[in-house]
Amino acid sequence: MYRDRYCNIVSTDISEVVVERMQQKAASNGCEGIRWQVADMLNLPFTDGQFDVVIEKGAMDVLFVDSDSHWDPSEPVVARVRAMLTSVHRVLAPHGLFVSITFGQPHFRRRLFESPAYSWVTAYSTFGETFHYFFYTLRKGTQKAGTTEGDCEPKQSFEPKLDMMHETMDDPDSLMLIQVDDEGD
Repeated sequence: MYRDRYCNIVSTDISEVVVERMQQKAASNGCEGIRWQVADMLNLPFTDGQFDVVIEKGAMDVLFVDSDSHWDPSEPVVARVRAMLTSVHRVLAPHGLFVSITFGQPHFRRRLFESPAYSWVTAYSTFGETFHYFFYTLRKGTQKAGTTEGDCEPKQSFEPKLDMMHETMDDPDSLMLIQVDDEGD
């Protein structure tokens, strides 16, 4: 993304060590303009409406690690996921886009994404052969808060220009290859 002239990029991690290492890696790869910051995804330290796009790859999956059941996650797990989604929703600009790349299947994620607390509409695609990734796009401001969209059919509302095979997605640089194209969304 940086090399495609999306130059106002802020990357976060809760670990100071990770942030320091990624700053060094980005600088050595010619991406020194990417700003790295220590941040907790449950309470992002950014102003309201600051970002046009928020991308997470597997971060939400970490919140489910303590859950005995993806069908019926415990209240603390649900509270952490809601805190993350509320934080993301808050920092997105009006009509901002939240992209979530995950193993989490729609029957587990839709009920959280489609909460009446958020004014976004959810769409998703799936990629992969043996391991399936789900690529969710949530467009803020396209649904009134307090309502639900209804059925969320799989659709290609946001087609990533990236090889979504498991081997590619395991590459830590895979997010830098995603081209964010706002056309026809």
